[in-house]
Amino acid sequence: MKSSILFIDSPLKVRLREIARYVLRLFRGRSNRDVEYDFVYRNIAGKRLRILVIGGCDSLLPLAFVRAGHRVTVYDFLPYPERHPNLTVIQADFLEN
Repeated sequence: MKSSILFIDSPLKVRLREIARYVLRLFRGRSNRDVEYDFVYRNIAGKRLRILVIGGCDSLLPLAFVRAGHRVTVYDFLPYPERHPNLTVIQADFLEN
């Protein structure tokens, strides 16, 4: 068992990583997450979708989707730390089911 305060499914860890991403952008840098977000936002603009995110326990992208009006299911073996009425979380191993 880890003794760290910031576990992988910690909302604090996810938010700290997002803050680091924003700081990087202030200096004209781009993270891999920026590339991912840009691609996704370009392809879902103007739509209301049902979205399946596999392995998204450490991403705020599913939360951004539900806030934009999409219905999202996060499927991961770790718990997703955020809650929202349009968010369904399935905690299981995708390769086992």
